[in-house]
Amino acid sequence: MTKAPNTVEVTYESFRIPVQLADYRTIVLTDEEREHAVQQAAAVPESQQELTTDYFLQAAFVEKVTNNSTLRVPKQIAHERALSMGRALQQKLESDQLSLDDYFKAMKTTKDQLIAEFEVEAKQQLRQRIVLLAIAKAEGLEATDADYANEVERLSSSYGMPTEGLVGFFAASGENESVRQDISVSKAADFMKQLVLN
Repeated sequence: MTKAPNTVEVTYESFRIPVQLADYRTIVLTDEEREHAVQQAAAVPESQQELTTDYFLQAAFVEKVTNNSTLRVPKQIAHERALSMGRALQQKLESDQLSLDDYFKAMKTTKDQLIAEFEVEAKQQLRQRIVLLAIAKAEGLEATDADYANEVERLSSSYGMPTEGLVGFFAASGENESVRQDISVSKAADFMKQLVLN
Protein backbone atom coordinates (compact mmCIF):
# COMPACT_ATOMS: atom_id res chain seq x y z
CA MET A 1 0.00 0.00 0.00
CA THR A 2 1.44 3.39 -0.99
CA LYS A 3 1.54 6.19 1.52
CA ALA A 4 -0.54 9.27 0.74
CA PRO A 5 1.54 12.32 -0.20
CA ASN A 6 2.14 14.71 2.65
CA THR A 7 1.64 18.18 1.14
CA VAL A 8 -0.27 19.11 -2.00
CA GLU A 9 -0.88 22.64 -3.24
CA VAL A 10 -4.39 23.40 -4.44
CA THR A 11 -5.50 26.46 -6.37
CA TYR A 12 -8.93 27.51 -5.20
CA GLU A 13 -10.38 30.60 -6.79
CA SER A 14 -7.31 32.84 -6.93
CA PHE A 15 -5.66 31.39 -3.82
CA ARG A 16 -2.87 28.83 -3.73
CA ILE A 17 -3.48 26.74 -0.64
CA PRO A 18 -0.96 24.22 0.69
CA VAL A 19 -2.72 21.18 2.16
CA GLN A 20 -0.87 18.87 4.50
CA LEU A 21 -2.92 15.74 3.92
CA ALA A 22 -3.52 13.17 6.58
CA ASP A 23 -2.49 9.72 5.43
CA TYR A 24 -5.98 8.84 4.22
CA ARG A 25 -4.86 5.37 3.17
CA THR A 26 -4.30 4.42 6.81
CA ILE A 27 -7.21 6.23 8.47
CA VAL A 28 -10.05 3.94 9.49
CA LEU A 29 -13.44 4.58 10.99
CA THR A 30 -14.02 3.20 14.46
CA ASP A 31 -16.76 0.68 15.13
CA GLU A 32 -18.70 3.47 16.84
CA GLU A 33 -18.41 5.72 13.77
CA ARG A 34 -19.60 2.88 11.54
CA GLU A 35 -22.51 2.09 13.86
CA HIS A 36 -23.49 5.77 13.90
CA ALA A 37 -23.72 5.71 10.08
CA VAL A 38 -25.98 2.65 10.26
CA GLN A 39 -28.18 4.35 12.85
CA GLN A 40 -28.45 7.50 10.72
CA ALA A 41 -29.48 5.41 7.72
CA ALA A 42 -32.18 3.63 9.73
CA ALA A 43 -34.37 6.74 9.32
CA VAL A 44 -34.86 6.12 5.58
CA PRO A 45 -36.98 3.44 3.91
CA GLU A 46 -35.38 0.00 4.09
CA SER A 47 -34.88 -0.16 0.31
CA GLN A 48 -32.56 2.88 0.55
CA GLN A 49 -30.71 2.03 3.75
CA GLU A 50 -27.67 0.38 2.17
CA LEU A 51 -26.96 3.33 -0.15
CA THR A 52 -27.65 5.78 2.66
CA THR A 53 -25.32 3.92 5.02
CA ASP A 54 -22.60 4.06 2.35
CA TYR A 55 -23.20 7.80 2.01
CA PHE A 56 -22.91 8.38 5.78
CA LEU A 57 -19.76 6.23 5.96
CA GLN A 58 -18.22 8.21 3.11
CA ALA A 59 -19.19 11.52 4.76
CA ALA A 60 -17.72 10.40 8.11
CA PHE A 61 -14.52 9.29 6.42
CA VAL A 62 -14.10 12.53 4.46
CA GLU A 63 -14.75 14.50 7.65
CA LYS A 64 -12.15 12.44 9.55
CA VAL A 65 -9.54 12.88 6.83
CA THR A 66 -10.32 16.61 6.68
CA ASN A 67 -10.05 17.00 10.44
CA ASN A 68 -6.68 15.23 10.40
CA SER A 69 -5.34 17.33 7.52
CA THR A 70 -3.85 20.78 7.91
CA LEU A 71 -4.80 23.76 5.78
CA ARG A 72 -5.87 27.35 6.16
CA VAL A 73 -9.03 28.49 4.41
CA PRO A 74 -8.59 32.16 3.45
CA LYS A 75 -11.06 34.27 5.44
CA GLN A 76 -12.13 36.09 2.28
CA ILE A 77 -13.38 32.85 0.68
CA ALA A 78 -15.21 31.76 3.85
CA HIS A 79 -16.80 35.20 4.19
CA GLU A 80 -17.97 35.22 0.56
CA ARG A 81 -19.45 31.74 0.98
CA ALA A 82 -21.20 32.88 4.20
CA LEU A 83 -22.69 35.88 2.39
CA SER A 84 -23.88 33.57 -0.37
CA MET A 85 -25.51 31.32 2.24
CA GLY A 86 -27.19 34.42 3.70
CA ARG A 87 -28.55 35.42 0.28
CA ALA A 88 -29.87 31.89 -0.25
CA LEU A 89 -31.62 32.02 3.14
CA GLN A 90 -33.11 35.40 2.26
CA GLN A 91 -34.45 34.08 -1.06
CA LYS A 92 -35.94 31.04 0.70
CA LEU A 93 -37.60 33.23 3.30
CA GLU A 94 -38.97 35.58 0.65
CA SER A 95 -40.43 32.63 -1.26
CA ASP A 96 -42.25 31.76 1.99
CA GLN A 97 -43.45 35.38 2.35
CA LEU A 98 -41.06 36.06 5.25
CA SER A 99 -38.22 38.51 5.73
CA LEU A 100 -34.77 38.30 7.26
CA ASP A 101 -36.01 40.55 10.07
CA ASP A 102 -38.73 37.98 10.82
CA TYR A 103 -36.04 35.29 10.91
CA PHE A 104 -33.76 37.36 13.18
CA LYS A 105 -36.62 37.95 15.64
CA ALA A 106 -37.73 34.30 15.64
CA MET A 107 -34.18 33.00 16.06
CA LYS A 108 -33.14 35.77 18.48
CA THR A 109 -30.09 36.60 16.37
CA THR A 110 -28.66 39.43 14.29
CA LYS A 111 -27.29 39.67 10.78
CA ASP A 112 -23.71 39.74 12.11
CA GLN A 113 -24.29 36.68 14.30
CA LEU A 114 -25.90 34.81 11.40
CA ILE A 115 -23.00 35.60 9.06
CA ALA A 116 -20.53 34.54 11.77
CA GLU A 117 -22.39 31.20 12.14
CA PHE A 118 -22.46 30.77 8.37
CA GLU A 119 -18.70 31.49 8.22
CA VAL A 120 -18.02 28.58 10.58
CA GLU A 121 -20.16 26.27 8.42
CA ALA A 122 -18.65 27.65 5.21
CA LYS A 123 -15.13 27.13 6.51
CA GLN A 124 -15.82 23.43 7.22
CA GLN A 125 -17.45 22.95 3.80
CA LEU A 126 -14.49 24.64 2.12
CA ARG A 127 -11.97 22.61 4.14
CA GLN A 128 -13.61 19.39 2.92
CA ARG A 129 -13.78 20.61 -0.68
CA ILE A 130 -10.13 21.70 -0.66
CA VAL A 131 -8.99 18.42 0.94
CA LEU A 132 -10.90 16.48 -1.73
CA LEU A 133 -9.27 18.64 -4.43
CA ALA A 134 -5.87 17.87 -2.89
CA ILE A 135 -6.65 14.14 -2.87
CA ALA A 136 -7.82 14.35 -6.49
CA LYS A 137 -4.53 16.00 -7.41
CA ALA A 138 -2.46 13.53 -5.38
CA GLU A 139 -4.25 10.51 -6.87
CA GLY A 140 -4.39 11.76 -10.46
CA LEU A 141 -8.18 12.10 -10.33
CA GLU A 142 -8.41 15.61 -11.70
CA ALA A 143 -11.02 16.32 -14.36
CA THR A 144 -9.94 15.42 -17.88
CA ASP A 145 -11.15 17.20 -20.99
CA ALA A 146 -13.42 14.21 -21.67
CA ASP A 147 -14.84 14.42 -18.12
CA TYR A 148 -15.52 18.12 -18.66
CA ALA A 149 -17.18 17.55 -22.04
CA ASN A 150 -19.40 14.81 -20.56
CA GLU A 151 -20.39 17.03 -17.62
CA VAL A 152 -21.21 19.97 -19.90
CA GLU A 153 -23.33 17.63 -22.02
CA ARG A 154 -25.14 16.40 -18.90
CA LEU A 155 -25.70 19.94 -17.63
CA SER A 156 -26.92 21.15 -21.02
CA SER A 157 -29.57 18.40 -20.96
CA SER A 158 -30.58 19.38 -17.41
CA TYR A 159 -30.81 23.08 -18.24
CA GLY A 160 -32.39 22.53 -21.66
CA MET A 161 -29.63 24.66 -23.15
CA PRO A 162 -27.51 23.91 -26.22
CA THR A 163 -24.09 22.51 -25.30
CA GLU A 164 -22.26 25.22 -27.28
CA GLY A 165 -24.20 27.92 -25.42
CA LEU A 166 -23.32 26.41 -22.07
CA VAL A 167 -19.65 26.08 -23.03
CA GLY A 168 -19.66 29.75 -24.03
CA PHE A 169 -21.40 30.77 -20.81
CA PHE A 170 -18.94 28.81 -18.66
CA ALA A 171 -15.96 30.30 -20.52
CA ALA A 172 -17.30 33.88 -20.29
CA SER A 173 -18.24 33.60 -16.61
CA GLY A 174 -15.16 31.67 -15.53
CA GLU A 175 -17.37 28.80 -14.33
CA ASN A 176 -15.47 26.25 -16.42
CA GLU A 177 -12.85 25.94 -13.67
CA SER A 178 -15.58 25.51 -11.07
CA VAL A 179 -17.16 22.72 -13.14
CA ARG A 180 -13.76 21.02 -13.45
CA GLN A 181 -13.28 21.28 -9.69
CA ASP A 182 -16.74 19.81 -9.10
CA ILE A 183 -15.76 16.83 -11.24
CA SER A 184 -12.47 16.41 -9.36
CA VAL A 185 -14.24 16.62 -6.00
CA SER A 186 -16.75 14.00 -7.13
CA LYS A 187 -14.00 11.66 -8.33
CA ALA A 188 -12.07 12.11 -5.06
CA ALA A 189 -15.25 11.50 -3.02
CA ASP A 190 -15.85 8.26 -4.97
CA PHE A 191 -12.24 7.27 -4.29
CA MET A 192 -12.74 7.94 -0.57
CA LYS A 193 -15.94 5.88 -0.64
CA GLN A 194 -13.98 2.94 -2.04
CA LEU A 195 -11.37 3.31 0.71
CA VAL A 196 -13.94 3.33 3.48
CA LEU A 197 -16.07 0.50 2.07
CA ASN A 198 -13.16 -1.87 1.36
